[in-house]
Amino acid sequence: MAWAMGSMARVVNIGVHVLKYSIPRGTTVKDYFQSVKHKVISPSSNSSPLFTLLQLTDSEQNNATSMGVDEILFRRILIMLSFKQAYINAINQPAGFDFRRISCDFQPGKERVTVDGKVLVGWEVFMFKSNLGVQRREAIVEEIYQCCALIYRGWANGNRWNWNSNKGDMDESLNFLKVDQIVKAYDSLGDGKRKLAHYKSEKRKRVAAENAERERIDQQGNVPTVPMPPPAAAIQAP
Repeated sequence: MAWAMGSMARVVNIGVHVLKYSIPRGTTVKDYFQSVKHKVISPSSNSSPLFTLLQLTDSEQNNATSMGVDEILFRRILIMLSFKQAYINAINQPAGFDFRRISCDFQPGKERVTVDGKVLVGWEVFMFKSNLGVQRREAIVEEIYQCCALIYRGWANGNRWNWNSNKGDMDESLNFLKVDQIVKAYDSLGDGKRKLAHYKSEKRKRVAAENAERERIDQQGNVPTVPMPPPAAAIQAP
């Protein structure tokens, strides 16, 4: 669930994506990098074959591997992929969107993203790590996730980047909800919909009644009027 504060024109495009900090057992980071360079696209029908697309451009691959450190390589992979997926979520594109159309350069202070060769502007970006305690069988296990949230703000010059890697950095912008809180919010949403439907129904009845009353008055105004005789007390005897 994702939402943002602001006027409708400024928050209509919102995208979120989350990737877990983990690789399959027995796999090195370099092997993982080679595997995620491509993504498998599901067929549109049972008769259509699977096909793959490159997820990272040549420049992104060079930037990711430039440091030669596995930890940095792994983090850069997750950052780029989470951003790309969050962006296509925000613009409501399908899973087959070609990730190579998006090119990311995330040098600190010099962040730059192009889409189809044009510089991307007008977005607020939240890039952060989330440490969660997750129930796994009988134990609580800490899991780390790379998260990216995008909100379109409509700025004409550049984007706003919010990089948060430490615990507590996102306290003002991030809330963790329990399942019962989500269910409660959903129930409240249902109540709101029912109240809105009731309000609209009552409004339609009120408008119909007003129209009927107006029509009745109009019909009375079109009926010829007959002068009424004066009251009996006002009639004088001859």
